[in-house]
Amino acid sequence: MENGNNRFVIEEVLYLEPLIEELPITLNEEERSKEIANKIITLASKEDEYRYIYHSQQKTVFYYWYNMHKELDKHSLKYKNPAKQRDTDSRIQRHTCNRCISIKIDYQNNLLFFKLNHILHAHADHIEVTSIIKEYIYANIKLNALEIYYRIKEQQLSGYELLTKGQVYY
Repeated sequence: MENGNNRFVIEEVLYLEPLIEELPITLNEEERSKEIANKIITLASKEDEYRYIYHSQQKTVFYYWYNMHKELDKHSLKYKNPAKQRDTDSRIQRHTCNRCISIKIDYQNNLLFFKLNHILHAHADHIEVTSIIKEYIYANIKLNALEIYYRIKEQQLSGYELLTKGQVYY
């Protein structure tokens, strides 16, 4: 923790040798660096149970963002005319925790510098289907899922605002 706030930083220095030994010798330095960074991110994801998305690279320094990063909440443009795009609000709560990992590979000294930055926050709650919607689905089980979904939305049953088409299949 830094300065009594909820920010913490983890920094580790690793030897490159064991990571390089497992890679094919045919890879050039750039390919090798990407493979090593991906391997470290995979290990970090398994241990802390967060997912990371590649963000950028500067020579042999790789940056990865937490997949719930606030900046990733932007909708991609699917149509040239934005009026035709029907994006719904994200049902995933994004965070301004600035959780990111930087991986610097130093081939001269045979070292890897790992740094994780994070501001603590509550984990996102899983959005469940309300009991009223569950009862409605059971009562109308003979209808197809899309028809049930649209009827729930039309009748504005409790919890309809967060309901997805996939949840009707539950």
